[in-house]
Amino acid sequence: MKEIMNLTKCDFNNCLNDFCSLIKLKIDLGNLDECLELVKDKMKEYPHSPVPHNLLGILMEIRGNHELAMKHFRAAWELDPCYEPASKNLENLAIYGTNKKYIFS
Repeated sequence: MKEIMNLTKCDFNNCLNDFCSLIKLKIDLGNLDECLELVKDKMKEYPHSPVPHNLLGILMEIRGNHELAMKHFRAAWELDPCYEPASKNLENLAIYGTNKKYIFS
């Protein structure tokens, strides 16, 4: 936990951006179960970050669970209303029903 406290905001964001890239790559490779476990672990590690909720929303949408996807996009948005990926994914899902273009970071 001390390592997280010593991270600058820029380092913290870079860490999560790298994580988003990793999840996107694994989704593209079809490793959804592995992604789900990684995102859940990251959610435990960063409980106040919108990033894991946004990623979980993407995974739920890919799996066809629109309601749970919306809940996670909303949770991400509530954690940080300025976090654009969550608000864009929430907006796209609300407008278009199923979102085929996801915003990761």
